[in-house]
Amino acid sequence: MLVCNGDMNIEMINKTFVKEANAARSHGLWTRTMKNFVDVGAHYGGYTYEAARRGVENIYSFEASYTNFYLAQQLLNGHNINNYRIFNLAASDKSGDIAKLRKITNSGDFQKAESGQYSIIDYKDYQSSSLSSEEYEGCMTISLKDIFRVCRLDKIDAMKIDIEGSEYNFLMNKDLSRIKTMYIEFHCGPRKNKELCEYLCTYFDIVNAYTSRNNTLHISTKDRLVQIGDIDFDKEIHYMSLANKTNEPYLRAPGSIL
Repeated sequence: MLVCNGDMNIEMINKTFVKEANAARSHGLWTRTMKNFVDVGAHYGGYTYEAARRGVENIYSFEASYTNFYLAQQLLNGHNINNYRIFNLAASDKSGDIAKLRKITNSGDFQKAESGQYSIIDYKDYQSSSLSSEEYEGCMTISLKDIFRVCRLDKIDAMKIDIEGSEYNFLMNKDLSRIKTMYIEFHCGPRKNKELCEYLCTYFDIVNAYTSRNNTLHISTKDRLVQIGDIDFDKEIHYMSLANKTNEPYLRAPGSIL
């Protein structure tokens, strides 16, 4: 349980943390042989918590917002989670830039400070209902290549990516061959979401994919994998779980997910 002073809605933050951890359990991300986990866009640390709960030995988390970076540490430490390292860095196409990190706002719940959603891209380019506020904080960026370097990893067993529109620049045309499984949320609009998905599928098979507008979940079976053509990108693809095509067969089959 998080306890701190200030204007934060502590009850909401704790509930969001629990909701994230519960969601993490349901996604096709976890495998029996997982030794490391990289959480890109850690938010309050729910996925990091779930990885630790499952006994993953090495956990590396990246969060652009300093507020969320601080809160994640408080929440994880409060649950006696200590086998993780968290970095206050924003995932992007290259390292070392100082990006402008803005809170995402619209007419709905995102206006609440405790929603904790931030972006380093101009969100209105992708979703007209969600605009970045004018106020911003500076945050240093890190590329996928340098995440491997900083974490001293040759391969990543599982990576979760939820970075509010930066996923396109972070992943597009990058070498993804050393990532075994991936869970990714999409925020870039139909055209770029589809383009990124097509690129991801040069490395990965789709384990499952969820479109939020018509509440459709596509799930691969032993007889047939989900195909890009099955997904209506105009219906706002929300998330996707992926398994590297070079994985051993038992890691690619739906039954391998714990």
